[in-house]
Amino acid sequence: MQQQFSQRKQKILITGGSGYIGQVTTLHLLESGYDVWILDINTPKVYPKGQFIQCSITSPDLKEVFKVHHFHAVIHLAALISVGDSVQHPDLYFQNNVLGTRNLLQAMKDSCQNIIFSSSAAVYGSIDSPADESTKTTPTSPYGVGKLQSEIDIHHTLHVASCILRLFNVAGAIPLTPTERYLGEEHLPETHLIPLVIQRHLDHKTIQVFGNSYETPDGTCIREYVHVQDVAMAIQKSLIYLLHSSNRPQHSTFNVSSGIPTSVLDVIQALNDTKPKSIAPILITMSSPRVGDPAQITSNIESIQHKLNWSPKHSALQTITSSAWLHQMQIFSTEK
Repeated sequence: MQQQFSQRKQKILITGGSGYIGQVTTLHLLESGYDVWILDINTPKVYPKGQFIQCSITSPDLKEVFKVHHFHAVIHLAALISVGDSVQHPDLYFQNNVLGTRNLLQAMKDSCQNIIFSSSAAVYGSIDSPADESTKTTPTSPYGVGKLQSEIDIHHTLHVASCILRLFNVAGAIPLTPTERYLGEEHLPETHLIPLVIQRHLDHKTIQVFGNSYETPDGTCIREYVHVQDVAMAIQKSLIYLLHSSNRPQHSTFNVSSGIPTSVLDVIQALNDTKPKSIAPILITMSSPRVGDPAQITSNIESIQHKLNWSPKHSALQTITSSAWLHQMQIFSTEK
């Protein structure tokens, strides 16, 4: 697919390429004809032979990487990602996420002029209506504050052009052909709703819903989910936009989401609808709301649809939950 834009195979570096989004994006870009390299402190399960660089984004050695390699673009996914953990360890998140990004930008200075940055809906904080990219940013966690600071740092870096992707809740899994094993979320500890509910249910643990008296249709918090495969496609569309559009601005920001508001109870229902028949129904208990949980965080995705010709093709809730079941069942059976 890439050859229709350039006869020369483009060399792309993915920081954090050993993570969930990084590995799915690696596979997607390899299939599309890119020369993909991964930079991470952990060895990925899936990567091109000989094209893994073991290095931290905070390391002084990062400059040497860019002296040795000429990359057409960097996809910057490396980050600590837990909102709750960032509250407990704000200095660690600042050092890794903010200072790491600054170190990366400095290392890129003389050899790479394009960056795609994985930001987050956490930059918006608590919002009452669907956020577009001009919505005021008022992050409520150190994680969100750090993502916003890195956006600002990128905007102030004159030697790069950028696409900043504000990702909403990334979920789902993809099959690894030809084995049909699945690649999905494997965080330790797991904090994301869909895999967490599956894991707790398989371990016969209580599923708690935190709050059912929010000002939402069913009283539970509302979020939006986007399939990881759609995120990989948004990243590829951003690459094309950065490397081949002559009339784009130097810095662009896009929401990446399904645009479908989904409550916690909607997620539980979808998980029940798509679970294997041999699995008992998921039952829940209601608990008190968690401090700081916004009632709703939803998006307007018109900008990315119009400017990048991207749309979420795999992000129907039941598509996400059915693939998450297949992946988590695979992990569960391996562990047992």
